[in-house]
Amino acid sequence: MKKMIVLLLYAFTLTSCANKAAGGGEMNTLNIPGTHLYMTVPKNYKLATNFAGFTINDEAAISVMDIIGGSYYSNGATFTKENFEANNIKVIGFEMLKIDGYPAKYALIKAADGTTGLGLIFGDSTFSATVSVQMSKNNDLLMAEIKQAISTITYDKKLKLDPFAHAKFTIDDSHSKLKYAKYSAGMYVYSLDGKNKVVYGDNEPMAMVIPLPTDGGLTVEAMFKENINSMEKYGLTNKDIRHVSTEKVNGYDAYEAEVYCKMKGKDKVMYFLELTHGANAIMFSGSSVNDTGKTLTEMKKLAHTVHFKE
Repeated sequence: MKKMIVLLLYAFTLTSCANKAAGGGEMNTLNIPGTHLYMTVPKNYKLATNFAGFTINDEAAISVMDIIGGSYYSNGATFTKENFEANNIKVIGFEMLKIDGYPAKYALIKAADGTTGLGLIFGDSTFSATVSVQMSKNNDLLMAEIKQAISTITYDKKLKLDPFAHAKFTIDDSHSKLKYAKYSAGMYVYSLDGKNKVVYGDNEPMAMVIPLPTDGGLTVEAMFKENINSMEKYGLTNKDIRHVSTEKVNGYDAYEAEVYCKMKGKDKVMYFLELTHGANAIMFSGSSVNDTGKTLTEMKKLAHTVHFKE
């Protein structure tokens, strides 16, 4: 598929058990590595190699995001028909339902190119999970089959996750003061001394590593601009972009920059490193107060240890 699926972004392993579909075809119940979700799907649904989900030939993709520690009730508050339509997204159908006993919201939408898409969010006060379907062309029978697969989702809170087991990259925090803190929603979070918090304070340095799939047409500069545009929607103003570099990092195409700005009215300095390699990309972003470059140095140390796995 020629579309980039920006939905966090994982690689998969699988544990499967065979069942028989009503039509006699074999079905597999798969755990989606990096998440607590299981789904029963037809055999032609292939685990994606560069995001969390499935590809179905070149016709569709199912992407999954598991937001551990993120409440469904707060994260799902903006998942409404009104909000979709306010963003010029046509809603064909909207339902409140249950997934594995958890409250859920489901939206069938029409994308700008006319193709049908699907969004789902479910959870409780301790987590929220999203499932997103993107079609390359309309196929009512396939969409009905995907809906059936989604209805089989189960969520195992007791499942222990190893977020690095199937990551498409490596990173070494042994020489930086920023240490691995947590993994959630496809993002690897680093903080001073690896402190794991639900929310970090305005003065606390932190960095995020976000792996993304790309069809090869995404440039590192475009990734940076998309990153900045997204942050402007959440309060970034007065940006002053400095020390831009397009030199390769570890042999990969790279775009590196510092951004001095205000975030929701408070002074911030941000560091970005965007990398691409084949069908995989990395967005590294860090933020801190302006501390005369000390934290920037730590961020750069960490970011420059990223290597893609072959």
